[in-house]
Amino acid sequence: MVLVSVTAAAKDGRDFAGHYSLTNIIEKGGQVELTLVLQFFNSSGADLTQAVVTVRSSPPAPGVLATFAPIKLWRGGSDVVVRRQLTIPREEYLHWSTRTQPAVFIGYSNKDGHT
Repeated sequence: MVLVSVTAAAKDGRDFAGHYSLTNIIEKGGQVELTLVLQFFNSSGADLTQAVVTVRSSPPAPGVLATFAPIKLWRGGSDVVVRRQLTIPREEYLHWSTRTQPAVFIGYSNKDGHT
């Protein structure tokens, strides 16, 4: 199991912080099956509706590895936990478990409707 802190930037770079863990890890050839658990803290001061969490692959191979179900309501000052089973390339797993953290993006619309 790996547990690391991640920061997702909003308007001032400190609106979100979090941790991730990798569990149930099974290597199958060039792929790794695992459960990715993400816990995020919303210190933006705003309530978010329908926020979407996306995990992208590490450069140089851009791509989406996972998209989580939308978070219906995420209140400012609170945390959320999302989890998903994934199958990712072994190289991506090695990045996450030794050198880098997953590339996590939080997408949402603000009160003015801007994404």
